[in-house]
Amino acid sequence: MLLQRIGVAQRERLIARVVCVLGRGVGVLAAHTALVRATYAAQEVMSQAVLFNQSWDEEHVTARFCFELPPEIRFSLFSRTQEGRVGADFIWWFVDEQAAFGCLTQAKKLRCSGGVWRIGTDSPRKTLAQMRRLHAVADILNIPASYVFYAGDARYRSSMLCDKNHHGPLCTVRDGAAVTFLPTLIPEATVRAEAQFGDRHDRCRWLTTTGAIDAFHEAVPISWLVDPTAWRKNTSRRCATYRSLGLEHGHELLDFLTTEQTGARGIARSVLEIIAGIAITQFATITMEPDASPHEVGASDAPTFVSYPDTRGHFSRPYYRFVLRGLRHRAPDYVERCLSGDVPSFVSTNADGLIVVDLTPEKLMH
Repeated sequence: MLLQRIGVAQRERLIARVVCVLGRGVGVLAAHTALVRATYAAQEVMSQAVLFNQSWDEEHVTARFCFELPPEIRFSLFSRTQEGRVGADFIWWFVDEQAAFGCLTQAKKLRCSGGVWRIGTDSPRKTLAQMRRLHAVADILNIPASYVFYAGDARYRSSMLCDKNHHGPLCTVRDGAAVTFLPTLIPEATVRAEAQFGDRHDRCRWLTTTGAIDAFHEAVPISWLVDPTAWRKNTSRRCATYRSLGLEHGHELLDFLTTEQTGARGIARSVLEIIAGIAITQFATITMEPDASPHEVGASDAPTFVSYPDTRGHFSRPYYRFVLRGLRHRAPDYVERCLSGDVPSFVSTNADGLIVVDLTPEKLMH
């Protein structure tokens, strides 16, 4: 009864505190608690800006988010080494005793301009240039690239009308909607079309007035990545595309796709399902010749899988490789170096910080 009478933000803060107590010493729950806490800290910054009719920038919100992560989650902010950087490109690593999964994220504010929601505050051409650079850096680091959307509070999103089917609460009012995660392969077509055609929607079938809202709908609250319960309750995505891959029985990738995965491997699987859930609904599957494995930079650890299906649906590149190249048996050496303050130059010149989510229970016991 109490939870029904208090506001959404208060209710979720209370739940987060309860989870914090119950989850102390349990890797996944403690990590989830930290991400929920950081999400609401970031939302508070955005809410205050909306309250006083002010704007916010991605760098400030990202810093506030990071400062709420400890002690459960470690992070490192790098010194600015490159002029003109936004300050919101972060390398994430989810680690446990058996595996590690990394990804490169770029924070993007969702804003409404002239009644149309857009990704980012820059011009469409600059947004596309930033995406291309993000993909280039992700290729250097050999990890997938993703957006982290900053979408304010429920009042800020009140004009965001989503007409998609929802398997749970509306995407605009779901728990954790202020900070969401989306692999960049999904909004890439929209970003490219807006850069090329501007607002001339009649000249490109990919360009709609709902591109940013559609991307937000497909994005998942970042706290869900470490919360399998929330994931299963609020999405119908499953890796069903494996049925058309022709993988032989006993293939390590088939086992990964068809059996329950937890920890870092579970997060890699969840990220893959975000894309695969869309690819399976597309009209045709476009394939290409498998490309050579990228050179591993800054670490001696190769990706877990040595080969990937070349399926890419309507995306610009094969999405199995795009995501699963970030899955390793252990994190690269540069991760601990960054946390100790010894940041390699190839990392500091390509990212603004590092976040390490340790899902190993005993690492969070004290």
